[in-house]
Amino acid sequence: MRLERLTLSGFKSFADATEVRFDAPINGIVGPNGCGKSNVVDALKWVLGERSAKSLRGGSMLDVIFAGAHARSPSDLAKVELVFSNPIVSRDENGQPKRELPIDTEEVSIGRALDRDNNSRYLINGAKAKAKDIRELLYGTGMGKGGYAMIEQGQVAAMLQAKPEERRRILEEAAGISGFRDRRQESSRSLERSESKLEVFRASLASTERRLKTIRNQAERARRYQVLESERVDLQRHLLTETFLRLESELNEAIQRRREAAAEGAVWLAALEQSEVDLTVKKQGETEAWQQRRKAEQSQSKAEAEHAAAAEALRAAEERYESATKANAEDQRELEELDARESGLKVERENNDRLNHEASSQLDKTRVTLDVAVAARTRTRQMAVDAERQAIRAEEAVTETQQEAERRRSEAAASEARREGTREQEEAANERLQNLREETATVAQKLELARGSFSAAERVKILAEENTSIQAATLSSLGEQQSLLASNLSEIRAAEARIQSRLDALVELRQSREGLAEGVRKVLERPEAHPGLIGVLAELIETDADSADRLELALGEHAQTLVFDSRQAAQQASDRLADAPGRVKIASLEPQGSNISPRSSGSRPSVLDGIRISGPGAWLTTRILQFTYPATNLQDAKQQSRRLREARFLLDNGTVLETDGRIVVGRESSAAGTIVRRAEERQLQEELDELLVRQLRLNENLAGVQAGEQEARQNLEDANLKEREAREALNNLQAQIDREEADQRRLRTETESAEQTCASMAARSKQFTMLAEEARERAQVAEDRLGTLRSARDEARALLELHRKDDTAAEKAVDDAHEAHREAATHAEAARRTLAATARELDESIKRRQIWLERRERRQAEQKHSEESRNANQDRLNLAESIVEKRRSESTEANQHAEAAVAARQEAESAREIPRNGSIDAEKELQHVEGLLARIALEREHLQESIRTEETFQLEDIAASAAEFKPTSSDDSDRASREERLETVRKEIRALGHINLDAIQEEQELDENNEKLIEQVADLESTIVRLTELIERLDTESRTMFGDAFERIRDHFAGDDGMFRQLFGGGSAQLELVPTESGDIDLLESGIEIRATPPGKRPRVLSQLSGGEKTMTAVALVMSIFRSNPSPVCVLDEVDAALDEANVARFCKTIQSFTDRSQFVVITHRKLTMRSCQRLYGVTMQERGVSKLVGVRVDDIQETKQGDVALIETLPTSTAQPV
Repeated sequence: MRLERLTLSGFKSFADATEVRFDAPINGIVGPNGCGKSNVVDALKWVLGERSAKSLRGGSMLDVIFAGAHARSPSDLAKVELVFSNPIVSRDENGQPKRELPIDTEEVSIGRALDRDNNSRYLINGAKAKAKDIRELLYGTGMGKGGYAMIEQGQVAAMLQAKPEERRRILEEAAGISGFRDRRQESSRSLERSESKLEVFRASLASTERRLKTIRNQAERARRYQVLESERVDLQRHLLTETFLRLESELNEAIQRRREAAAEGAVWLAALEQSEVDLTVKKQGETEAWQQRRKAEQSQSKAEAEHAAAAEALRAAEERYESATKANAEDQRELEELDARESGLKVERENNDRLNHEASSQLDKTRVTLDVAVAARTRTRQMAVDAERQAIRAEEAVTETQQEAERRRSEAAASEARREGTREQEEAANERLQNLREETATVAQKLELARGSFSAAERVKILAEENTSIQAATLSSLGEQQSLLASNLSEIRAAEARIQSRLDALVELRQSREGLAEGVRKVLERPEAHPGLIGVLAELIETDADSADRLELALGEHAQTLVFDSRQAAQQASDRLADAPGRVKIASLEPQGSNISPRSSGSRPSVLDGIRISGPGAWLTTRILQFTYPATNLQDAKQQSRRLREARFLLDNGTVLETDGRIVVGRESSAAGTIVRRAEERQLQEELDELLVRQLRLNENLAGVQAGEQEARQNLEDANLKEREAREALNNLQAQIDREEADQRRLRTETESAEQTCASMAARSKQFTMLAEEARERAQVAEDRLGTLRSARDEARALLELHRKDDTAAEKAVDDAHEAHREAATHAEAARRTLAATARELDESIKRRQIWLERRERRQAEQKHSEESRNANQDRLNLAESIVEKRRSESTEANQHAEAAVAARQEAESAREIPRNGSIDAEKELQHVEGLLARIALEREHLQESIRTEETFQLEDIAASAAEFKPTSSDDSDRASREERLETVRKEIRALGHINLDAIQEEQELDENNEKLIEQVADLESTIVRLTELIERLDTESRTMFGDAFERIRDHFAGDDGMFRQLFGGGSAQLELVPTESGDIDLLESGIEIRATPPGKRPRVLSQLSGGEKTMTAVALVMSIFRSNPSPVCVLDEVDAALDEANVARFCKTIQSFTDRSQFVVITHRKLTMRSCQRLYGVTMQERGVSKLVGVRVDDIQETKQGDVALIETLPTSTAQPV
């Protein structure tokens, strides 16, 4: 792929359409300073997507549009186009071509245009595109923003002084992963948005699923309830009649058993009281014996601990003693070695002293010889200097005479040329005077036009400021809405957390059965031991929160009634719990019949009026409270109790008046809170569901407001941009007016000057004619004197040559004497250093021996102290052993006494068991009978309630059937099967719980919404997984590609045959990865550090390099990158400015070695660089403020005093044609 051509139109100083063809490997662009050469580089950067006006050397992006010149009006449009060749590099399996750029055309054009309204557009092959499309098209070519294909003025130093992270961007472009980084950033932003949406949808889905789960169960129970209820009514009718007769018989038998059990229990209770007194005395004796035993054991433990401490101290003292003994032996060996070393060093010092004396004597002899040779050389050199001065004076006289003759001839020629030039200048001055008058008229017209444009721009700016104010007000309003929604959302979340916390507390209280009596709690903890147990009555009732507290007060202790699913299960539980500690109430949900009609108080209101009750325990609660009535106060309740003897009354303040006249104030126990807690839990759950729905709606509203705010912010930014552009346009027009007014003043001054110039040209022409004649006469006199001076010069040269030979011989003698003196001085210095080193080593040995002597004394003292400590600890150990034996004996005696007390207590307990067992048996029998009576009474109440609640038959019908009932064997068999089936149906109905018949329709609606949410969550989850995998894959590929590219570039840059050594002719360099903040090398984040050491230097940092060395280092790095991943085009803008001639030659040679893989565009002032270019273009500014491009030859270049080059201002048409 090659850069074919560049077309500029209205871009900066290129007012006219200009086409630059790059048909050579190295293309040079030259021209004077300020003519617009670097505008070509700016055009390349701009068309490739540069967005920074500062990087393009402008104040705003509109500065790239041609601003006008003296005779040119400003352009309305800046346009740049690049054209690349796009060759076929391979073909796929189908024969389809694969090109370097992913566009199937022979050429690919990239264009960009900008008008005065700040409307910018990008083009690819003439089709509208985005800056992103151009970046993606050129990924990996090094030509993107921040790439390595363009090195501008000043960028050489910036590349070396940049931060390691900034240098990394260049290598990323070379590695071809800059596109991966952009894709990763886009993927990360998409991932964040997807995760945010997923969180919202998951919250919605969770809320919907919770509600759906509840509604689905309710709908299924509703359908099942309709079937079971019909079957239950049929079975119930067949069982009620025979139930009443069975209960009457069981009641009479239970009353007789209760009388017998009460009498037997009184006898056993008296015997048990006496046994308890005897057992208390025995237990007190046992307690005292065990206290004595614990004291003895504690004393024994203390003695054993002291014994262990003494043994440990003795072991430590012995270890210290052995360590001190070994250290003393080692110190003695070290002292013996130091004595031997000190003796050897003394002998060595004596030998070195003798050698030092001999070297000093030899040094004195060579110094005398050197002084003699230096005196002889001084004499011969003085004679040579005198002869040389004489020759120089003769040579200077000849040269001065020659120069004087040449100067006179030059003065004559110059005077002639000035006379001709003055005549031409006079003609030119007249022509310029005419041009200035015409230009003055043009500037006046442009000034008037600019003032009109300024007025229009002022109106545009006012409109832009008004629009900015409107958008700012809109953004402020949306911000307030967002703050309000966020505040509401925070309040809802706080309320949700508060409700959830209270719910958790209620659930914990319910699970822990807080407040239930001990006997009730033990039964509920082992439900498997009590078949048919449903729970306590308080947990089987559902009511609203307003009625819960009053219902609790009305039930009182009945709230803890254990409820079973059948009479049979309740009877069995009553038998099992007869012997259990504590008293419990037992009831069955199976209704019972009675031959006694329910008591009624006529039309008197019930305590249940206004209280909504549901749940499995509703009918049992109604039965328990059927004779409980409301009353205003205690006096009212007592008056009513006189008329209703067996009624209970619930006062408005919560007080209960029982049937026997007892007054119950407050709650029976804390368990009464179960109903309130269940009602509160149900109400809180409903409130929580409602809060979740509100939170979802607020999230949706907040997302909408945030989107609107984003749009408003973008609108505000656009309005601010238009306002800034209007202000910039206004400033530009004001600047243009100022320029035109300045030009008008300047033209007025220049016109006056031109008139004065024309008047002075004629006088100067006459003066130059007289000066030329006088100079020719003086030149002839100098020629006549030149012959005599040349003969005197030759004689002085011969004498100088003779004296120089004598001086050379004397110089050689001095050099020989110097060499001998240096050798002697070297030997003397070596001997002196050896002697000093031996003396220092001997002193150090003496000091070290003294240190070891002091150390041995300290360790001997430590050994003595360790021995004394060992003896003391041995005595301590012996004393501790005797105390341990004594304490063990005392502990044994106390243990025997405690065992005797235990035996006495056990004997008393055995004696107590006989009356206790008898009393327990009697109490169990009494409890069993009481439970039997309670069960019978409860079953009779159940039967009556069942008959009353049934709508298909009446109580009178059941009573009449019971009076005529005669059981048979076949009837008993049918009843068993009916009871079994009725029990099954009841269990199924109770298991259904509260029935919501409206749940069937709601279930269908929620199912549809839930499916939609599931699909949306699944789509988002798959998107997140796909984006996460993409990011991981991009990171892996980026690490691999960057690591490979870094290794290649480092080898090309710092290797033995690397570009650094080639350009510097030696030296060394390093390219390193900088650890991240965590201290690790990360191929995705680590920056790049450069170390350069030119030959003969050791700089610590890159800033210590000279300007030329920095340039060569940067060029070496860029060329190393090109070796690794060549860019189609490399632009070098005055990179060689800081190089000397030798390094310029190396620079040019290096560029030429890369022409087989890359194309170069070089902007330069150096003639040697120009000679290496195969194609040269010159940029001139013959018309002020307007750049033009011309073709030039190297011969058309002239050197400046600084060694740079510049174009001749006026190029002949035959050698430079516009391209």
